[in-house]
Amino acid sequence: MPYAAVNFHVISGTVTFGCAASCTLTADSTGLAQTTVTGGAAGILQLSAIEITGGAFVQVSITDTPLSAPLPSPTQLNMSPRARP
Repeated sequence: MPYAAVNFHVISGTVTFGCAASCTLTADSTGLAQTTVTGGAAGILQLSAIEITGGAFVQVSITDTPLSAPLPSPTQLNMSPRARP
């Protein structure tokens, strides 16, 4: 059985995913599709992941904050789509 294809994209904010500005990845055997996320500017970032064939989705908001001692970049964000209610 093939694994789900998941499309990652930016709803608002400045972000680059490890796979591109917007990309489609295939979930692994556990159903997880993942990519790194690098913020491009301080502020609220809204990201989404949508399963292309089944319509499951997840949307997250994170805040990119400039720090005096920055954390290692890029940050890994695991987005596991769930079925719509």
